[in-house]
Amino acid sequence: MSIFYQFPQYIGVGLSEVFTSVASLEFAYLAAPRSAQSLIMSLRFCSAGLSSFFGSAYIGIFVKVKENLTFDNSDCKAQNQPDLFYIYFFVLAGFQLVFILIFIGCEQKFKILKVSKQRFNTRLFVAPKSHSSTA
Repeated sequence: MSIFYQFPQYIGVGLSEVFTSVASLEFAYLAAPRSAQSLIMSLRFCSAGLSSFFGSAYIGIFVKVKENLTFDNSDCKAQNQPDLFYIYFFVLAGFQLVFILIFIGCEQKFKILKVSKQRFNTRLFVAPKSHSSTA
């Protein structure tokens, strides 16, 4: 299988990991109330675990389907039907498209609240000043 079929999916997975980890940390520690910070982080890790579980289930289903569908007839093989391995990656791309549309819908309905000056501690985001001695 050519890498060009797999490349967009792996790029999408890598970018989604970067964006979700940074956004969930920022949301949990800046936008959420102190009492909900641990809940938000636990939901983030729970969603990562569930996605691994569903990914394993999808691979198991795919293997069973591939075992049951065998083309013994030479006429079927001669029709250049797509291999199920290609379909596997196109289904993953379809899942990514569906979930990005769900994300866009949720993002448009979400309204972020302004953080008050007391809640937002700028000292956390500024590098400490170094005291260099000049003689």
